[in-house]
Amino acid sequence: MSRWKDHKHTKLFGRWCNIKDRCCNPDSKDYVRYGGRGITICDEWKNDFSAFYNWSVNNGYSNGLQIDRKDNSKGYSPENCRWVSAKENSNNRRDNIKANVFGRKKTLLELSDEFNIPYQTLWKHFKAGDIEDYITKRTGNILEGVELKDENTENRAGPEAEQD
Repeated sequence: MSRWKDHKHTKLFGRWCNIKDRCCNPDSKDYVRYGGRGITICDEWKNDFSAFYNWSVNNGYSNGLQIDRKDNSKGYSPENCRWVSAKENSNNRRDNIKANVFGRKKTLLELSDEFNIPYQTLWKHFKAGDIEDYITKRTGNILEGVELKDENTENRAGPEAEQD
């Protein structure tokens, strides 16, 4: 790549600037949710747009994608970031509510998409503690013969489920 200044009007350059701002600038409106809670940008990226650019190009960047931190408690670095769709990114928010349903931990948005049930309806049944029963009744025998168990999660649902 030539000089990084050649890219200063690109979307990728803007995203790099925004990451640096929210992680490093206490005057940024987003600092409290990022830098203020310990989210950093690795030195390699912070000090060199070309390093961020090269990682991005080699890891699937395109204009329609968003940068996502795999672990929301960790900072921006090659090991913790990926390029994803807006929908995928919205499912990786730390304030998402996840329910353990049919042995799988899923966000309410993922369940809404999977079972074609409005999000607000699922929210109501999640709060009532009967989300799994509701989905079972709503989908009928759509679940018959489908293996839904995941040995990595418990089989419980309801308001006590984890909130990330």
